[in-house]
Amino acid sequence: MTSTTPLIARRLSSLAAATLTTAALALAPLQAPGAEAAGSGSVSPRIPSGFALDEGLVDYGTDGNRKGPSKRIRGLELTPCFETTWKPPKWRQRMAVRNNGPETQQVRELLTFGTAKRAAKVVARIRAGLETCPDDTVDPFGNPSRVKVYDVTTGYDDVLWSVTAKRARQTGRLGGYFAQVMRVGKAVVLNYDYGEYGGTSRGAARVLNTDSQELAPSLCRWTVAGC
Repeated sequence: MTSTTPLIARRLSSLAAATLTTAALALAPLQAPGAEAAGSGSVSPRIPSGFALDEGLVDYGTDGNRKGPSKRIRGLELTPCFETTWKPPKWRQRMAVRNNGPETQQVRELLTFGTAKRAAKVVARIRAGLETCPDDTVDPFGNPSRVKVYDVTTGYDDVLWSVTAKRARQTGRLGGYFAQVMRVGKAVVLNYDYGEYGGTSRGAARVLNTDSQELAPSLCRWTVAGC
């Protein structure tokens, strides 16, 4: 009963390519977390004011409302499994963009850190928190929900998960989000998609992972050797 959101519809034509990319990444040796950031102490954490954090976001036209990218846009107070909070400390600079459409919202938040080691701790903390999540939980409003971590990856230091409605067919309740945290050098980006999801979806996870993969090259400026 999973509803098709605009984000998925936009990607359906490229889903086969995304699947092949994911398979190739699964077969290739992944970089160890932090490997791409060796010697990154000389890289500035500054985020250029014109950085295109909104690259590839859905254009909802008159039905939508996009704010940012800007360093003044509010990010997310995201709580995977309602215990581990996405609000990393000690970041140097941040930028966010919010893209609202009919029954859907996309948010990207970019944070940079003084060292790649500190950035890596952000992803590690989210990953560790998700490992302790029960499969079945309730959202802050008391609705039954399911937390799922997916084994897709961009090839960088990342983790992707969803919190979606449980028993949607029986209750008729749709709603939930897919989110991915990805680190490249000193930069960490949160890629978030909320929509009328009726349960877990590996297809939706692959779509979001592809979005993150396409964003990753622009983050290479926060590594010394590039990507």
